[in-house]
Amino acid sequence: MSRKPAIRPEPASGAADRLELAALERKQPMGKRRAVNPLAVCYARTMKELKLAERRMKEDMARKNPRLGSTLESLLREDGSYADTKNQAIKAVLAYKLTEAMQAQNLSKAQMAKRMETSRPQFNCLLNPENEGVTLHTLKQAAAAVGMRLELELHRA
Repeated sequence: MSRKPAIRPEPASGAADRLELAALERKQPMGKRRAVNPLAVCYARTMKELKLAERRMKEDMARKNPRLGSTLESLLREDGSYADTKNQAIKAVLAYKLTEAMQAQNLSKAQMAKRMETSRPQFNCLLNPENEGVTLHTLKQAAAAVGMRLELELHRA
């Protein structure tokens, strides 16, 4: 009785690929040896090399740029302008929400100023994010004029 030889794939062209094929075949149990697809070996090696190259690139970038991965918040804190920037952002959001509410109700700036019992230039100051002289009373009046309410919260720093 003659035994059929096990079907083995053609070894890949490189010596490293042949060694990997042999190593993979040795890991399989003796009775259940199967042919190993050389393309799968090549793909696995390529993916491994790709991940290694990606990791090396990140390490190189981190060495070249110590700020890599830092946030805008940390940059502003280092610069000392975080509080001012945050205040302007909050003011801009309030102005945007007031403007949206005015548009939804088809209110002009003059009509809004009249509802708030103030002048139009005073109301324009309210919509200007760079103007820091807005009081809570003015914000409360503006919110009431468009049928909204102002809520403030305190949080631990």
